[in-house]
Amino acid sequence: RLFHMANEVFDKVADGTKKAATVVAETAEELWDKGKIKAAEIQTKGEIKEEFRKLGEITYNCAKSGSDLDDTKAESINKLDELNAKLLELQAALAAKKEQNN
Repeated sequence: RLFHMANEVFDKVADGTKKAATVVAETAEELWDKGKIKAAEIQTKGEIKEEFRKLGEITYNCAKSGSDLDDTKAESINKLDELNAKLLELQAALAAKKEQNN
């Protein structure tokens, strides 16, 4: 009888430990996913900043020399559009992850 009770207690403790481990694993995975998205968001913001710098340099050089580099400007502007779209997607994904937790 005592042995049976000890087994029941052990089983309950083991079940509780398994459940706790599952919750910890799920939380760690969620944090990892958010971290990856946030890192991509930061990297994309840096790329946008760098592309704006390049566009400014191109514009300055064109104005200074009197030349018109519309194709080069257009490439930079298109890249900025792509990066801004990527940034919006990342921000939406991050918002969706936050919403899942609430």
